[in-house]
Amino acid sequence: MNKKINSKMYFITSALSGKHVDEAFSKIAEVLVERAEEMD
Repeated sequence: MNKKINSKMYFITSALSGKHVDEAFSKIAEVLVERAEEMD
């Protein structure tokens, strides 16, 4: 379930960012790390 949500976030952010896909991915990675730490 989490993977689906993460993919959805990634595609939405990529679509909004356009040229800044790499930057968007980096931001999402940071958010995912923070959420993973909260879940532990």
